[in-house]
Amino acid sequence: MPKSSIFMTVVLVLLSGLFSCSKDDQEEHAGSDSVLLEDTFHILSVQPEDGAEKIPQKTSLIAQFNSEIDNETVFPGSITLVQNSSFIQGSLHVDGKSLHFQPNDNLTYSSSYTWSVVSGIRGKSGKMLTTTSRMSFQTQEYVDQIQPQLLHVSPLDNASGVAVDTSIELTFSEPILEASITTENFSLLDASGHQVPGIFDTSGSHVVYTPSSTLDHFRQYHIQIGTGISDLSGNSLDASSETSFETLGNVVINPADSEGMILISGGRFMMGANNQTDENAEENEGPVHNVTLTGPFYISDHEVTVGEYKACVDAGGCSEPGSGTYSDNLNLPVNKVSWVQATEFAQWKTSQASKTFRLCTEAEWEYVARAGTTTSWSIPEDANLQDYAWYDSNNTSSYGTGPKQVKTRLPNAFGLYDVHGNLREWVQDYASADYSADANGVTDPQGPLEGEYRVTRGGHYSESRKYIRSSHREQKTDSTKYVGVGFRLCADP
Repeated sequence: MPKSSIFMTVVLVLLSGLFSCSKDDQEEHAGSDSVLLEDTFHILSVQPEDGAEKIPQKTSLIAQFNSEIDNETVFPGSITLVQNSSFIQGSLHVDGKSLHFQPNDNLTYSSSYTWSVVSGIRGKSGKMLTTTSRMSFQTQEYVDQIQPQLLHVSPLDNASGVAVDTSIELTFSEPILEASITTENFSLLDASGHQVPGIFDTSGSHVVYTPSSTLDHFRQYHIQIGTGISDLSGNSLDASSETSFETLGNVVINPADSEGMILISGGRFMMGANNQTDENAEENEGPVHNVTLTGPFYISDHEVTVGEYKACVDAGGCSEPGSGTYSDNLNLPVNKVSWVQATEFAQWKTSQASKTFRLCTEAEWEYVARAGTTTSWSIPEDANLQDYAWYDSNNTSSYGTGPKQVKTRLPNAFGLYDVHGNLREWVQDYASADYSADANGVTDPQGPLEGEYRVTRGGHYSESRKYIRSSHREQKTDSTKYVGVGFRLCADP
């Protein structure tokens, strides 16, 4: 065999032995590592894992060991949690083979954290963790899941006396998505349940709804708010709500028009009088009771004049009043007309105009005569009654006796003249002995359904001041034509 061949054979044999030894050594080494791992105290797993993402704000750090932990070897720094070089405070507790760290506060959104399990912890076997493990994780991005709340509604629930030009204002706990504010989720309803049209103005957490036109006086309105309203993240309102309010009453809506008709809103007032409210009160004026007038309605600012009534007579719509009534002064109030004749005049007047004219109810008459007052006469406290009324104190020779021209004394706060004195005025109602039937309160009273007498109100030019009070009542048959009695008209819009 050539020398070269012998050399190659020797090399191959040596290499073969070398590789065989390396494999044996590797197998022996691997076996030794396994034995060593089982013989140590070490971490099996951690939560969150290193490199984890989208970790919730409220989370615990957990290190799971291969055997039970000796609680005596755990100290406050056994697990550390760091954000931007700042240590996060929390509490540690051992649960068998698990070590838990609970941060005192929620973690911040979209932030990086580093946490460590520090060497020195021992198992109950006495073996010690010899290495420190460090991990990092990323918290989840902020996702708004908080439902907005309705904090305030204006006008307040059950508010009264609200201005008719008011807007509805809503305040929420956070900015509201403008597109979610629609009439499907918000309604302003009138007393009939009809939507009041308007426009929305949304600015952050504040929403204003402005009706397209003024609301009606002395009316109930309802505000309904649904859960379809949402915040900028799409979270719906946490609860629906409904509130109501009442607009302003007891006011003049429009002053006298060309016919002298004043539009008065509905309202509430205390009708009647007793000895506690008025020393001159008579039995038929009580009991004092609450009256609600729905309104609105028109009432004349003056008593029907001779000239106005004469026009009806000339047109064939009215019969002649009692003798000695007419004079050359057409601005005197017509007197010596019966309740029946007053009603005929109202019917004729309706045929000549757009309004539906009628006699006033007794409640309407006292409501406008009082004009918001609760005193005997609807005049300012420091005023002289003679400046507002024709009655016995100024029905003297210097003025002449008998009725005086209308609108020659001062008007009351609603703009009505001669509600005290000059002439008594027919009203629509049959007379009643008192107001016992209405003692618990009443809405739009019409008086008794039948009776022998009709009511007159206001007193006349030759009566004393106690008979021209706002609450004083007299009665006469509906055919009576009396020198001290005339009338004024009301009308429906």
